[in-house]
Amino acid sequence: MYFSSNCGSRADLLVIDDTLANLRLLVNLLRENGYKVRAVSNGYEALETIQKSPPDLILLDILMPDLSGYEVCEKLKKDPKTHDIPIIFLSALSDSLDKVKAFSVGGSDYITKPFQVEEVLARVKNQLTIQWHKKQLQLEILEREQAQEALRIQYQREQALNRVIRAIRNSLELSTVFSTTVTEIGQLLQADWVAIVQYFSPSHNWQPIVEYFPNSDLEKLVKTQLLNSNLLLTERFKLLQVFCVEDPLPPPDSWHQDLVEQYPRIWLPIPVYSGGEPWGSLSIVRHRSIPWSETDVELAVVVTDQLAIAIGQSQLYQQLHQVNEELERLVNLDGLTQVANRRRFDRVLEQEWLRLRREKQPLSLILADIDYFKLYNDTYGHLAGDDCLRQVAQTVNETLKRPADLVARYGGEEFAIILPNTSLTGSLQVAEQIRQAIYNLQLPHEVSPGNTVITLSLGVSSLIPPVDGEPQILIQKADRALYKAKTQGKNLVCHFECLE
Repeated sequence: MYFSSNCGSRADLLVIDDTLANLRLLVNLLRENGYKVRAVSNGYEALETIQKSPPDLILLDILMPDLSGYEVCEKLKKDPKTHDIPIIFLSALSDSLDKVKAFSVGGSDYITKPFQVEEVLARVKNQLTIQWHKKQLQLEILEREQAQEALRIQYQREQALNRVIRAIRNSLELSTVFSTTVTEIGQLLQADWVAIVQYFSPSHNWQPIVEYFPNSDLEKLVKTQLLNSNLLLTERFKLLQVFCVEDPLPPPDSWHQDLVEQYPRIWLPIPVYSGGEPWGSLSIVRHRSIPWSETDVELAVVVTDQLAIAIGQSQLYQQLHQVNEELERLVNLDGLTQVANRRRFDRVLEQEWLRLRREKQPLSLILADIDYFKLYNDTYGHLAGDDCLRQVAQTVNETLKRPADLVARYGGEEFAIILPNTSLTGSLQVAEQIRQAIYNLQLPHEVSPGNTVITLSLGVSSLIPPVDGEPQILIQKADRALYKAKTQGKNLVCHFECLE
């Protein structure tokens, strides 16, 4: 679209008239009043002149031998380059139909010959003033549209950044944060590839861990650049600096040459630090038709700062989680034997009791006691006694085959084994396997009245938890069975039914 840049007397005017006297008169008149004036005497020459250098206003004679003024005007109005140039028709024709046609083909005004000086100057000034105001209005509209577009882009960027920040604040899962980040940035910056690339220092390797890759044609080139430590981009990447790839430094390798030729000035890696150490990079690749702006880079840097926060939060969470797991383990573990303690036993027994009551499945319990352990302690000392407890606990634990089975130190030299979904028959088999495994240890107990090695007495109980019962029922029955095994000679397995 053509815009006039002149509103005053230095406007550029073009006069078109095949009558030399009229042409000379108008040129002199307008120049004397400070206008810059060019003149041509036929329509074809006028069109050529206007295409080379569009004027601010045209004074156009209607009656010309080659092309009429109407035809010249119609051609100018069809061309976007010259469409907005105001045209004042000049003619000795004063009929109203001629004037109507002049305006219908796109004319802005009409002057009848012979000319009146004051009229010509007034009409010229009027059209230039109108054109200047049109230009100002168009500029204002353009500026407003540009401002609105800038606000729209800014809003989009802020929304994308807010989504990334929300993902960081609402999730400690780095995979969620990373996935949100690359997708939002990729769509917002119209990227062909966005990746969070982690640096693995032991192997000096850069590896994309999350990617946004709408442009599959670029994937192989980019990954080759990252994985080949001898390539120029990888060497630049190791500097942990914000930069954009421009012309390759000689001599370029073939892969690097391909990448730079296809995507010049578009590789943007932003380093990510965690705890003051290089962690990796947010890397963005974009086509050359969309050059990087300062705003683009600033946005990427802000997002990278948020990534560093997320990584730090995740690392702290993992450390806290590990500490909590260790505390939980210590709270539920017997320090001497390294099997579950009484606290863990009580909790698991309650949970399994409630579960199996709902499912109407059997729950079994074994109480095991080391025979003549006080005598063992008195004879061999407490250190040997502690070692005996550890070996017995470990052996019992290794005898159990299912993850749901639990061995716990119940107190002193007594152990409890919870067997979910196990019938009386099955629990008796397990108890016998445990008894035999302890006997097979052949731990010396020379002063034992019954055997010369460490043995276990075991009491077994099993039932489907009743609706109106408590877990203590199971414990009481197993304890009565254990008492019976002790009184009947030790190194035995008994269950509560043998008490009848």
